[in-house]
Amino acid sequence: MPTSFRRIAHPTDLAQDSEFAFYHALRLAVAARSHLDVLHVDKAAHATRWGEYPGVSQTLTRWGFPADALQRNGDGDRLRAIAAYGTEPVHPIIEYLDEALPDLMVLATHRRHGLDRWLHKEIAQKLARSRAVSTLFVPYGDEGFVSPSQGTVLLRQVVIPVDWIPVAQAAVDAVADLGTVLGCPGLTVTLLHVSEKEEDFPPLEPPEREGWTWKRQTRSGAVVDEVLAVAEDVGADLVAMVTQGHDGFLDALRGSTTERVLQRVRCPLLAVPSLDAGL
Repeated sequence: MPTSFRRIAHPTDLAQDSEFAFYHALRLAVAARSHLDVLHVDKAAHATRWGEYPGVSQTLTRWGFPADALQRNGDGDRLRAIAAYGTEPVHPIIEYLDEALPDLMVLATHRRHGLDRWLHKEIAQKLARSRAVSTLFVPYGDEGFVSPSQGTVLLRQVVIPVDWIPVAQAAVDAVADLGTVLGCPGLTVTLLHVSEKEEDFPPLEPPEREGWTWKRQTRSGAVVDEVLAVAEDVGADLVAMVTQGHDGFLDALRGSTTERVLQRVRCPLLAVPSLDAGL
């Protein structure tokens, strides 16, 4: 079993439209037998009722899993609902990241408004100083690749933009782990290089998986437009991108190609820090 998702963090504002991000976090936690931390930051967090948190047991039962599936995985209680006091989410989330060291964050984000809730004014700069962590962004109101009613995974087409810098191998490896954990047969991954020269394709090592197909495609044009066009053409269920930054993963993401794709893409986006991020 891949060990990339030992602890999953799901910061949430408890808005109804963000429930699809919660479903992705929960489904991944069950599949990977990982710890799941559901974190809510609010100035009234000390008075937050547990009933306001997403219904983990009810959702698991609806999906056909034992209601206590996250407690049955042989390593104690793997579910934490954390109510953190704060007038803004920056410091509580940074403190959480430093303490818990999650392998993946799952966040809801407004389509066409990018990272408005999590990367906003000074919040962006402060969070940028946090540690690098892979982040799965699920657009508000978008079901993504996890069925809300059944918990089935519909991950069939993935697009990974690749270039020489930053090296996309981290995104390739993350998608391989994700697809393996979720048990995705017949997965097709399109490795897209936007360049005028087809022979300039960066060297990558896609892992072999039975029934999977790794396609290489070269297109010329504006990077963001071509990524979105290919995602639309193949009916992508996920786009995965590497983000590079020495001053902080989220700082690199803000205003970058990844953020611009995130504003317009019609499916979840997995942002993966490059292998040298933060060095």
